[in-house]
Amino acid sequence: MPTEIKKLQAHAEHLLDGFITLRQRYAMLRPMLHDKDVVKNKGSKKQYRGFIIIRNTLFLSCCQAIANLSFDKQNKCPSIIQTMALLENNIFRNMLKEKYSAWTTPVIGGHEHDPEVIKFLKHMEEDEKIERRAEFDKYYQELLALWASFSASKSTQSLGKIRNKVAAHTDISLIDGEFKLFDVSSLNLKWDDIKETISDMQKIIDLINLLVRNSGYDWESLDKILNRTVADYWDISPIIE
Repeated sequence: MPTEIKKLQAHAEHLLDGFITLRQRYAMLRPMLHDKDVVKNKGSKKQYRGFIIIRNTLFLSCCQAIANLSFDKQNKCPSIIQTMALLENNIFRNMLKEKYSAWTTPVIGGHEHDPEVIKFLKHMEEDEKIERRAEFDKYYQELLALWASFSASKSTQSLGKIRNKVAAHTDISLIDGEFKLFDVSSLNLKWDDIKETISDMQKIIDLINLLVRNSGYDWESLDKILNRTVADYWDISPIIE
């Protein structure tokens, strides 16, 4: 089990890294979808065809990353669905809970041998562990609810279909005696669907790393970096959420 925990912790870290890469790709794509100045200056006249090629390539790349990070079942490819399956194991999850609830003794400056201080610290430790265990359970239930909603959502399933039928493979079907490529428009996706899906994924990735690695991530700093990078590249004002 300790080896499995280390493996899961490594997977959770790689899952976070993969998601950050997805965030980077979408950050570069978003102005091509929503910024009128970018579309006008970079996506018209002689630049139109190149603009569309880059936009569609980034879009398909995001779809593929979302599907892979969420639903890939290959052992060497970290994904949310594999992590959730491991967390369903009660023994495994309880070991993670104990690691999560571990208490660090505070520095008490020369009173560490005082019986009253030792007694006080033991009470503190017991109370802290109870609170941390309850917190772990709360976060796990929140993760279960988010994952159930995310995996069943129409947008997530549609983006998965794009990955399976267009991005990772070319799906050709015989329709009315003629072989035709898969029609992405049949999924009725909106450009904003991918943004909302990524936002939902972030909450899930965050909880996984909190439960598995007892570690958070500074998303606000990432947002600032990506906004500045995108603004500098496209020569636009930073995006304000």
